[in-house]
Amino acid sequence: MTTANTLMNDNKTVAQQTSIEYTRQAVMIHAHNKLSAAGFLLEKHLTPRQRFRRAALSWGLMWLLAAASAFIPIAHFLLVPVFAAAGPALAYLRYRQQTITEAVEGQCPSCLQEFRLLLDQRTALPYRDVCPHCDRHIQIKALDHDK
Repeated sequence: MTTANTLMNDNKTVAQQTSIEYTRQAVMIHAHNKLSAAGFLLEKHLTPRQRFRRAALSWGLMWLLAAASAFIPIAHFLLVPVFAAAGPALAYLRYRQQTITEAVEGQCPSCLQEFRLLLDQRTALPYRDVCPHCDRHIQIKALDHDK
């Protein structure tokens, strides 16, 4: 019985380490007409194993491109060193990235419609965009950001 419980606990630990964890950070959505509404920033947190895998894949891809570009006459003098140097540099940057910004959810202060904006992974707050419903400019700020 204790062996089965230990195996179940070990499986839960492994599942927790490999599963993707999402968090919702509260943000304020501001419109040009000085109205504000609350919203959420959805972020994906990566485990060290996921970060290592992403880094290794990017490094491998850059070196694969370096090897493939070795057969391009004249251009290989530039392409091979660039791809070879970009491999470890890109891998380092991808390994350091612990969270990936996914989306912003909230209500537009102007038209009062709910929306979800998909964001680039490197998006930082404050962020400016337009409402997908009324096409008015909005600004998304973290709650602790100065006005």
